[in-house]
Amino acid sequence: MSVTDVRRRVTVLSVMAITLPPIALFGHSEDLIALGAMLYGLIAALEERPRAAGICLGVALSFQFLAFLAIPIALVLLKRWQWIQAVVPMAIVPLIVLVVPLSTEPSSTLRQLLHQQVFFDMGFISPTWYLDPGVGAFIRVVVALAAIPAAFVLARVLPRDRHASANIVLWTLALLFALRVCEPELLPYFLAPTLALVPVNASRGPWWRLAGAAVLAVWLNWWLHDPVQGRWFEWLFLIAQLGVLGWLGWPGTSLEPDGEKVTARKGSQPARRAGRARPGRSPRPLLR
Repeated sequence: MSVTDVRRRVTVLSVMAITLPPIALFGHSEDLIALGAMLYGLIAALEERPRAAGICLGVALSFQFLAFLAIPIALVLLKRWQWIQAVVPMAIVPLIVLVVPLSTEPSSTLRQLLHQQVFFDMGFISPTWYLDPGVGAFIRVVVALAAIPAAFVLARVLPRDRHASANIVLWTLALLFALRVCEPELLPYFLAPTLALVPVNASRGPWWRLAGAAVLAVWLNWWLHDPVQGRWFEWLFLIAQLGVLGWLGWPGTSLEPDGEKVTARKGSQPARRAGRARPGRSPRPLLR
């Protein structure tokens, strides 16, 4: 994304402040591993390396089911004839991980995969808890399936410039993870991917957006540790803050290093100029 110097330092420090406390307090470091593998998979897809994208996303799926959020997006970034090269490792790697539990405890493994029961824990519940604690599995499926229409929209709006495309892809992924705010049991680390991705996404925009996104994300990371306890006001206030955070990270205001704005509409004049100015393949990683 061509983010360097002070902007990168501010972004890295803010992301560390978001990702490390939930892991230290609640465990579940596999979520962070899955998020990192998802980003590497999207890098490979942006660089049109289907096998690498498939392996990375397969590793992500092995650690976290919601890594599916990145799969439709990755397929949009690849050519259609490259899909089979990406999909095969996406399926094989998680199946290798599941060989042992499926062979020893098949019924328990399938029950955990298909219908996880959500239990009350320290008051970290949203108003959807009162529908049914078991609704969590349904909500996770809905969140995962939301990635499919999101990928169709991305296919229509992504510009030719890959740096600008990376910006839009990150914002979309953060938005999809933010839908977990509807989980019946809203543990603080559930929204950590959104809080971590938005400052990265805002790092290419004006300084006030980067600073605002970093401060608000760190604040929300702390504020989420105060149990919502199913109260509507606190939950709606959380959603409003997430809306402001998404606005601060909106990629429509991102700037190229030379100061030229890149719009998110394919075929627009700025996007065509940026596409001609960039080589077909970048020697450096697009996402850091």
